[in-house]
Amino acid sequence: MGLLDSIVEAHRPPAQDGNHRLVPDPGELAQRLREGEPAAVQEFCRLIRGGVGALLQRHLSLEQPQEEVQRVLSDILLALRRGELRHSHRLWEFVMTRVRLHITEWKSRHPAPEPLTGGRRYHAQVREMEKALRMLAGKEIEALRRFYVSNQAESEILAATGLSETEWRLLRTNCKTAFRRLLEGKPGVSVWAGQSRRRSALPRSA
Repeated sequence: MGLLDSIVEAHRPPAQDGNHRLVPDPGELAQRLREGEPAAVQEFCRLIRGGVGALLQRHLSLEQPQEEVQRVLSDILLALRRGELRHSHRLWEFVMTRVRLHITEWKSRHPAPEPLTGGRRYHAQVREMEKALRMLAGKEIEALRRFYVSNQAESEILAATGLSETEWRLLRTNCKTAFRRLLEGKPGVSVWAGQSRRRSALPRSA
């Protein structure tokens, strides 16, 4: 039994009497599909939809594979109607080949990004940090400059920028988190995404 046969076996629903339905004869089912019989199309899709979805999820890491599953099913049915299956008894092998072909074509259209190393990684981190800093208000950037560049005391920074202690603590926490995420190769911009939304809700110094 091939891989797809195992998937079909695992996803077939039980019969009303509680026993599992047998997978239909592939040769007979292929002939009915070639003739475009609606009941055969419905049964075929029911049998393999779950297995095809599992394969696409495994190889393509799609969060919502339903659309791709439908494309695969449509492609297989069209190929069967065109008579591309020469030996009806090899229906499941034919299905598996078409699924693998779809996976290969999908990967060629969606190549994985090359890993960033050395100078490329450094420049990517700089660009990401610049995007993160652009999401901050002017006084927040000034506060960070005074603290990390000028080494001013926190009391002086708060007095000069008008930030409250709560805002200052939140700013420094987000700054550290952003740098840590960048060093781990993760986007740092998301750290600041809620900064402006939270700003108005924070208590202000008198």
